[in-house]
Amino acid sequence: MYTLTLTLSKDGIKQDRIKTAFGFREIRTRGPKLYLNGENVRLCGTEWMPGSDPTFGNAEPKEQLEKMLTILKESNCVYTRFHWQQDDWVYDWCDHHGMLVQEEVPFWGCTPDVAGPMQKAVFEQQIAEMINAHQNHPSIFAWGVGNELNSQATETIQYIKEAVATTHLLDTERFANYVSFSMYDNPSRDGTTDGDIMMINDYIGTRHGSRDPYAEWDRFTRENPDRAMTPAEFGLCEPAFAGGDARREQILREKMAQYRKYQNIVGTIYFCLNDYRTQMGEEGEGKLRRRVHGSTDLCGNPKPSYYAVKEECAPLRIERVDGGIRFTCANDLPSYTVKGYYIICGQTRIDIPTLKPDDSWLCSELQDDNYHVYRASGDRMW
Repeated sequence: MYTLTLTLSKDGIKQDRIKTAFGFREIRTRGPKLYLNGENVRLCGTEWMPGSDPTFGNAEPKEQLEKMLTILKESNCVYTRFHWQQDDWVYDWCDHHGMLVQEEVPFWGCTPDVAGPMQKAVFEQQIAEMINAHQNHPSIFAWGVGNELNSQATETIQYIKEAVATTHLLDTERFANYVSFSMYDNPSRDGTTDGDIMMINDYIGTRHGSRDPYAEWDRFTRENPDRAMTPAEFGLCEPAFAGGDARREQILREKMAQYRKYQNIVGTIYFCLNDYRTQMGEEGEGKLRRRVHGSTDLCGNPKPSYYAVKEECAPLRIERVDGGIRFTCANDLPSYTVKGYYIICGQTRIDIPTLKPDDSWLCSELQDDNYHVYRASGDRMW
């Protein structure tokens, strides 16, 4: 990260000054793989639904934003999406804490049945404003042009094609993606195939019914063999579906085990961090009307499933062995080099050496579980 300061002077007298932060990073796809700064990576994360604490609503102060962003990052999230635009301060935080974000135009749902001229006009205005406001943020790796539209319809497919092309004209360095809920109908036709990364909301077993998940993902990858893919939502919405938090954890672990088998899957985005306030909520009234969809409650208090998310998304696998604690860099989902990580045990700091996927390191100084592992950013991994 760098800071650029511009000063306007007249006759040697300073008239104005502005500062902006920016950073450098490269993110590309090559066939079905994702490369971050030249490294082939597979990334994991969770989506947070802002504005859900009833104490603040959408008028969240920086302290509340930082609280929820910290809870999100410490679930080992490095890859996420926002359904709607966020404040500059949110992206400043993500820049400095190593989180990649897809920021989306809030065009959601199958009403109207197809995307028409009005939707296109609103999109063009908003995407131009988003890119103008946020183009210096390296945390933003992609722009989203829509979510769960009727993307098997010819008119909507045309909207997606045009929206992706418009986004690429305005920003040549970032991905433009569409998030699909209808991939199962025809995987080679669906509008998500027109984005740079195929993003698929996967609710097999709940909202998508009792399909065979392996058969469906076999079909996705068979019909799109050279495309990078991301399950952009998966999880449990209760009380619409039974089972509570125990089933939420079960779904998470089953889905992650499944996704690890498909090399086309370059990342996962679990839905979601928190229960969230919405007029479509199945529980509560007034400002407490909500969807119980999260691994924390409205205020960010963790449920047991939060710790399962933290474990599944951790880049280091930790096990007690003879002689100490062994740390192994994960090489499935997630998979990326860990650098600058460290352990705090009491008053002692122990630096973890740089580990590439599949590398292991034995820490003989640890003889019990009374320690924490931190990322280079200072966020707690474990």
